[in-house]
Amino acid sequence: MEGKPLQTAKELIHKLLARLSPEDEFNIVAFESVATALWKKQSRATPESVQKANRFLKKLQATGGTELLGGLEQAVTCSNPGSDMVLITDGSVFGTEAIISKACKLGMRSMCLAFARRVRSGFSTS
Repeated sequence: MEGKPLQTAKELIHKLLARLSPEDEFNIVAFESVATALWKKQSRATPESVQKANRFLKKLQATGGTELLGGLEQAVTCSNPGSDMVLITDGSVFGTEAIISKACKLGMRSMCLAFARRVRSGFSTS
């Protein structure tokens, strides 16, 4: 994801972060050729952690391909049992059947927000 789709994703995440309550827990996992988590485990949404997350987002740049499966696995590793996951992508994802199958096996409730001209319908509707 790069250009306008990346900027739109960042703006959306900034808005989501602003709506978190201090008792909420969250983490951000950026995925390209490799997945990078902001924290090893979820963090409470304190003003300081939200500020750190916003700085993390500001520094994100497109540098590789979309390795969604690695990002999904990293998100599960960093999450508490019973957590929800919001996946934000430009929808230009391949191997969607394997990714969806893996997500179901991991037992994490997930919501996908896919946007841009490259949305692959099999991913966003499965």
